[in-house]
Amino acid sequence: MSRIVTLPRGIGTPGFKIRRLGDTPPIDPPIDPPFTGSHPEFGDEFNGKLPSWIDVTTLGVVGDGVTDNTIALQAAINSVSNSTRPVLYFPAGTYGISQSNVLHLEERIDIALIGENPLTTKIKYIGPDIYNQNKWLIRLNGVAYSKFSRFTFDGDNKIKILINQEWCGCHNYFDTGNEYSDCKFENARVGIDVGWGYYGGAETAVMRCYFKNLADNGISMGNFNALDMWVWDSLIEDCGRGLNSFF
Repeated sequence: MSRIVTLPRGIGTPGFKIRRLGDTPPIDPPIDPPFTGSHPEFGDEFNGKLPSWIDVTTLGVVGDGVTDNTIALQAAINSVSNSTRPVLYFPAGTYGISQSNVLHLEERIDIALIGENPLTTKIKYIGPDIYNQNKWLIRLNGVAYSKFSRFTFDGDNKIKILINQEWCGCHNYFDTGNEYSDCKFENARVGIDVGWGYYGGAETAVMRCYFKNLADNGISMGNFNALDMWVWDSLIEDCGRGLNSFF
């Protein structure tokens, strides 16, 4: 059975809030977008890059908001290995992706993709309008115990799914133990989609994330083996549904 769990961090602090345009403000103040007012209360500081991290701009990836990085970024992702250099670092910039159902991580464990800051580091869809087609921007397939942090994922209201996470049954690792932290998901139909096409994913943590302007769901889980999505300190705003567990 699918399950989405929201947990508090600290007494009186809700694990998440769902707010739609025009809603009366709640009595207790809403959680700010995580990267402007989350824990710690007095502002977040992001570390890095560290010497062992791979900088994507050294691999031909360009964050100018215009260049199509689909092929270059896939090559950069392919270079990441948990046994040698497990972290791929994105300096501030807007990294355009023009193709859907292409950019993917497969059969990886203990790796990380980390941006400089979610306010300044964006992965954006810049391709044709396929908003009503079942297409995704990035897929995780057979990825376990890995981290994706400090990005804005922007669909530009032209693509359906920002992150698709599910195991196809053909890799060694089931998608489990992954983390999305300090990220913003915006301008698409679904922010994080788990298990709608194949065999699901499990034990995923979503921390200090902001889901904005997602017409269908902030997070959607779509089969019996899509298990335990843990959501902490996150804001869901102007979405059709905040959290959806189909099974």
